[in-house]
Amino acid sequence: MYSERYMYHFQSPLYVGEMLDATAQAEVCYEQNGCMDKVCLYLKLDDGVICDVRFRARGCSGTVAVCSAMCALLVGQRIETAAELDPTTLAIELGGVPHDKEHSLSLARKALTAAIERASSVKEIPAVGRA
Repeated sequence: MYSERYMYHFQSPLYVGEMLDATAQAEVCYEQNGCMDKVCLYLKLDDGVICDVRFRARGCSGTVAVCSAMCALLVGQRIETAAELDPTTLAIELGGVPHDKEHSLSLARKALTAAIERASSVKEIPAVGRA
Protein backbone atom coordinates (compact mmCIF):
# COMPACT_ATOMS: atom_id res chain seq x y z
CA MET A 1 0.00 0.00 0.00
CA TYR A 2 1.22 3.50 -0.81
CA SER A 3 1.17 6.19 1.89
CA GLU A 4 -0.29 9.62 1.31
CA ARG A 5 3.20 11.20 1.43
CA TYR A 6 4.55 8.64 -1.05
CA MET A 7 1.72 9.41 -3.48
CA TYR A 8 2.19 13.16 -3.04
CA HIS A 9 5.88 12.98 -3.97
CA PHE A 10 5.15 10.61 -6.86
CA GLN A 11 2.23 12.55 -8.34
CA SER A 12 3.60 16.05 -7.68
CA PRO A 13 7.36 15.64 -7.46
CA LEU A 14 9.42 18.55 -6.17
CA TYR A 15 12.75 19.77 -7.59
CA VAL A 16 12.41 18.09 -10.99
CA GLY A 17 14.60 19.27 -13.84
CA GLU A 18 18.13 20.01 -14.90
CA MET A 19 20.42 22.61 -13.37
CA LEU A 20 22.86 24.27 -15.73
CA ASP A 21 24.85 26.03 -13.00
CA ALA A 22 25.17 23.07 -10.64
CA THR A 23 28.24 22.81 -8.44
CA ALA A 24 28.14 19.05 -8.98
CA GLN A 25 26.01 16.43 -10.66
CA ALA A 26 25.93 12.67 -10.67
CA GLU A 27 24.13 10.10 -12.78
CA VAL A 28 23.56 6.60 -11.44
CA CYS A 29 21.65 3.54 -12.59
CA TYR A 30 20.05 0.54 -10.96
CA GLU A 31 20.29 -2.49 -13.22
CA GLN A 32 19.08 -5.53 -11.31
CA ASN A 33 16.04 -7.78 -11.66
CA GLY A 34 15.17 -6.26 -15.03
CA CYS A 35 14.93 -2.76 -13.55
CA MET A 36 16.66 0.02 -15.46
CA ASP A 37 15.97 3.02 -13.18
CA LYS A 38 18.28 6.00 -13.62
CA VAL A 39 18.73 9.18 -11.57
CA CYS A 40 20.66 12.33 -12.35
CA LEU A 41 21.10 14.56 -9.29
CA TYR A 42 22.29 18.17 -9.38
CA LEU A 43 23.58 20.08 -6.34
CA LYS A 44 24.26 23.79 -6.08
CA LEU A 45 26.36 24.81 -3.09
CA ASP A 46 26.95 28.17 -1.48
CA ASP A 47 29.62 28.20 1.22
CA GLY A 48 29.10 24.50 1.98
CA VAL A 49 25.30 24.68 2.10
CA ILE A 50 23.02 23.08 -0.47
CA CYS A 51 21.10 26.09 -1.75
CA ASP A 52 19.41 24.31 -4.64
CA VAL A 53 18.94 20.76 -5.87
CA ARG A 54 17.28 19.16 -8.89
CA PHE A 55 16.82 15.66 -10.21
CA ARG A 56 15.83 13.85 -13.37
CA ALA A 57 14.64 10.28 -13.07
CA ARG A 58 13.70 7.45 -15.35
CA GLY A 59 12.07 4.82 -13.24
CA CYS A 60 9.22 3.57 -11.16
CA SER A 61 7.02 5.49 -8.74
CA GLY A 62 9.48 4.69 -5.96
CA THR A 63 12.37 6.37 -7.72
CA VAL A 64 10.37 9.53 -8.39
CA ALA A 65 8.90 9.69 -4.86
CA VAL A 66 12.18 8.97 -3.09
CA CYS A 67 14.15 11.51 -5.15
CA SER A 68 11.51 14.19 -4.58
CA ALA A 69 11.47 13.60 -0.82
CA MET A 70 15.26 13.47 -0.68
CA CYS A 71 15.60 16.78 -2.50
CA ALA A 72 13.12 18.42 -0.14
CA LEU A 73 15.24 17.28 2.81
CA LEU A 74 18.52 18.45 1.25
CA VAL A 75 17.79 22.12 0.57
CA GLY A 76 19.37 24.27 3.26
CA GLN A 77 21.52 21.47 4.68
CA ARG A 78 25.27 21.66 5.08
CA ILE A 79 26.99 19.23 2.77
CA GLU A 80 28.34 17.29 5.77
CA THR A 81 24.82 16.83 7.14
CA ALA A 82 23.50 15.81 3.73
CA ALA A 83 26.20 13.16 3.52
CA GLU A 84 24.65 11.46 6.55
CA LEU A 85 21.16 11.15 5.02
CA ASP A 86 20.30 7.46 4.98
CA PRO A 87 17.68 5.33 3.24
CA THR A 88 15.79 4.73 6.50
CA THR A 89 15.24 8.46 6.93
CA LEU A 90 13.92 8.67 3.38
CA ALA A 91 11.55 5.76 3.95
CA ILE A 92 10.23 7.38 7.14
CA GLU A 93 9.79 10.72 5.32
CA LEU A 94 7.59 8.94 2.78
CA GLY A 95 5.55 7.05 5.35
CA GLY A 96 7.06 3.81 4.11
CA VAL A 97 8.16 2.43 0.76
CA PRO A 98 6.68 -0.79 -0.64
CA HIS A 99 9.06 -3.73 -0.63
CA ASP A 100 9.23 -3.90 -4.42
CA LYS A 101 10.25 -0.20 -4.54
CA GLU A 102 12.97 -0.33 -1.86
CA HIS A 103 15.70 -0.33 -4.49
CA SER A 104 14.78 3.32 -5.04
CA LEU A 105 16.10 4.17 -1.59
CA SER A 106 19.57 2.85 -2.33
CA LEU A 107 19.55 4.39 -5.82
CA ALA A 108 18.79 7.87 -4.46
CA ARG A 109 21.45 7.45 -1.78
CA LYS A 110 23.96 6.34 -4.42
CA ALA A 111 23.20 9.48 -6.48
CA LEU A 112 23.61 11.69 -3.42
CA THR A 113 26.92 10.09 -2.45
CA ALA A 114 28.29 10.47 -5.98
CA ALA A 115 27.18 14.13 -6.22
CA ILE A 116 28.72 14.94 -2.83
CA GLU A 117 31.99 13.28 -3.87
CA ARG A 118 32.04 15.37 -7.03
CA ALA A 119 31.16 18.54 -5.11
CA SER A 120 34.02 17.97 -2.69
CA SER A 121 36.46 17.76 -5.59
CA VAL A 122 35.25 21.04 -7.11
CA LYS A 123 36.45 24.34 -5.71
CA GLU A 124 33.41 26.57 -5.16
CA ILE A 125 33.36 29.91 -6.94
CA PRO A 126 32.39 32.72 -4.53
CA ALA A 127 28.94 34.20 -5.08
CA VAL A 128 28.74 37.62 -6.74
CA GLY A 129 29.21 40.38 -4.18
CA ARG A 130 30.90 38.16 -1.60
CA ALA A 131 34.42 39.13 -0.58
